Amino acid sequence: MTEMARILTRIKEAEENNQKKEEQVKAELAQYEQLKNNELIDLNKEFQERLTKLMKEKRKNEEEVTEDEQHKLELILEQFRQKVLEIEKTYLEKEEEEIAKKKNLTNEIIERMKQKNGCH
Repeated sequence: MTEMARILTRIKEAEENNQKKEEQVKAELAQYEQLKNNELIDLNKEFQERLTKLMKEKRKNEEEVTEDEQHKLELILEQFRQKVLEIEKTYLEKEEEEIAKKKNLTNEIIERMKQKNGCH
């Protein structure tokens, strides 16, 4: 029986050792999981910071593009206004020329009629 008791004691000690090792492995695994989670949290935080920074840069770039486009549109509008003014000026000049031609023609007709009628 002493042999049997010794074997049972060894089995019990082996089971206790296995249980301690299992608890140690569980603790190490929990620590590993915690470290992994902390690393994921840090990576996520870094990602969020980068994403926020990129979004701010994008918004700034969009505003710059919008300002640039607005400036270009204002230049185009100013060019359009200048062209309209040139066209109006040309139209008024032609209109004045037509009026002057009509006055000259009218004056010539009046002058001819005066000559026909013998008036000076």
